[in-house]
Amino acid sequence: MLYDISQLLQTGLDRESLAVLVGLTETGVNPEALAAVVKELRRESVALQAAEANAEGGTLVPGASALSGQSVRRG
Repeated sequence: MLYDISQLLQTGLDRESLAVLVGLTETGVNPEALAAVVKELRRESVALQAAEANAEGGTLVPGASALSGQSVRRG
């Protein structure tokens, strides 16, 4: 049920990631802090992909700029 809600909200989380995050909140981790970490990890991932693509001289990844405001290239 929670996964279905996550899909409707287009969180981009798979079942395993969602289960880990729910488990962490159940142990007392601040959900807002977890959300901030997930957002930061996504930004870092996009930036890393951009750096790798620029080093390889690749092509644009569709939708990547919507995540971070950056164009991302893939080889």
